[in-house]
Amino acid sequence: MGKHASVLDGPQMGYGVGPPSRRGMSVPALMLAIVCVTLAGLLTLSLAGRHQAAVRAAASPSPSASGTDVPPAGAPDAVAAFIGAWAQAPADRDNVLASVTVTGVAATVAPATAKTLETTQASGAAMYTKVDDQQYAAEQPLTNGSTMRLQLVFDQAAIYGWLVSSVQPV
Repeated sequence: MGKHASVLDGPQMGYGVGPPSRRGMSVPALMLAIVCVTLAGLLTLSLAGRHQAAVRAAASPSPSASGTDVPPAGAPDAVAAFIGAWAQAPADRDNVLASVTVTGVAATVAPATAKTLETTQASGAAMYTKVDDQQYAAEQPLTNGSTMRLQLVFDQAAIYGWLVSSVQPV
C-alpha cells in the first residue's frame, strides 16, 4: 500500500503547516512578536523607574532641621504672592489668597497674625524645609523682625504648583 494524501490534511483544510510564505512571517506571528516586544519594553521601563526612585530615595538626605533645603519650583512664588497679598485692599487680597491658599486658610489666620501681615513685608528669602514629597515648610522673615512659618502643599492645578495650607508666627 502506498501513501495516500488525506483530504483532511494540508493547506486546503486550514490544518497543519501550509506552504512556506513568500513574505517570511505570518500576520498573527508578527502581531504576537510586536506584543511581546512592547510588553518587554514596558516591563524594562517600569523596573528602571523603580530602580531610579530607590536610588534617589537612598541618595536624598533626610529633611534638614536648619531649613536650608532647595525650594521646589513655584514655592517661592506662592510664598511671595501670599505675603504680598496682605498689603492689598481686602477685595484684591481675597482674590490673590484664593489662588495661593487651600480653601478657607485666610479665614483661619489669627487676627494678630493678619495685622502683622498687613503692616509688614517680606525681608529676604524664605528658608525651606522639606516635610515630604508633597509638603514643604517655609520660614519667611518680615521687615518688622518677626518670622512667619507657612506650610505648603503640592497642588498640580495651582497657579504656582503649591498652596499655603497654614500660617503662624514663629
